[in-house]
Amino acid sequence: MWIFKNRRFIVTLLSDIILIALSFGATFFIDKKASVVIFFFVIVISVRDIIMNYDFYKKLRTLTQQINRLSQNDIMMSLKDYAEGDLSILSSEIYKIVRELKGLTEELTKEKKLLSDALADISHQIKTPLTSIELMLSRILTQDLSEDEKRKLFYEIKIKIQSLEWMILALLKLSKIENKIIKLHFEKISLNNLISKVISDDLGVIAEFKKINFITDSSAEYFVQGDKQWISEAFSNIIKNSIEHTPFGSNIKIYIYNSPLYIGVKIEDSGDGFADKDIKYIFDRFYKDENAPDKNIGIGLAISKSIFERHNATVEAYNSNSGGGCFDIKFYKGIL
Repeated sequence: MWIFKNRRFIVTLLSDIILIALSFGATFFIDKKASVVIFFFVIVISVRDIIMNYDFYKKLRTLTQQINRLSQNDIMMSLKDYAEGDLSILSSEIYKIVRELKGLTEELTKEKKLLSDALADISHQIKTPLTSIELMLSRILTQDLSEDEKRKLFYEIKIKIQSLEWMILALLKLSKIENKIIKLHFEKISLNNLISKVISDDLGVIAEFKKINFITDSSAEYFVQGDKQWISEAFSNIIKNSIEHTPFGSNIKIYIYNSPLYIGVKIEDSGDGFADKDIKYIFDRFYKDENAPDKNIGIGLAISKSIFERHNATVEAYNSNSGGGCFDIKFYKGIL
């Protein structure tokens, strides 16, 4: 039996047996009635001691088995089996530690998979332009081309290299944001002024080229706490996406609104909206819908999402009632 493998229990048991034997032997040397009382008292105390020790070591063994099972499978430890006392405190603390370790292990496994997926995506994205550059260089070196043809190929190579450089810088930026390496400088920011500045300074040229008309609507001036530079970049990527999906000469509506829980910004374009199959992937890195420009590598929205999340904000994409695509950004109130 497992209990007899416990050294401390065996010592306790032997001590009680010896004590009973001594009390029994004493009955031959002292008053009979007194010795009988003492003998039965010792037996009761010894039996009680044995039962309590047995119960303690049984619960300790059960606790050990539960910890082993907990470390291997996702089961719940029943703390009701342990009454108040040192063993109950011990079981509770061990349970917390094991759960924390399991959570950490799961988080590390998840991060490892995300890193593996990211490296695979990056490898694929870099491989395509590098293959194109290699083919164009091969043409220049092996074929008898005119100077104009060579200049054209060199220009295309330059564009490919610039695209690669931009993608690598964007990936580094996204990695720094996601891993909280970049330190944000929070200040009070007027969303109305910030969005107006993004439209005029960052996107003025492309908006003017497509004859886009911005319709802004807000009942008041709204403020949030955040890093002005990074929030500007987040909105720039979102609005740029809306411009790309808006037909020439059409409108983009921007609403800033207030609720008890958050301050929201809706950016609604006049395009054909998001395909159902695209909506759940639209903020994934390197994801591009079928209507995205060829030069778009699909990382701007992923950067925006990470920036908003660092500011206690969320961003959601869906189709508006008018049919166009809509981005809904919500800055939640309270401590960041």
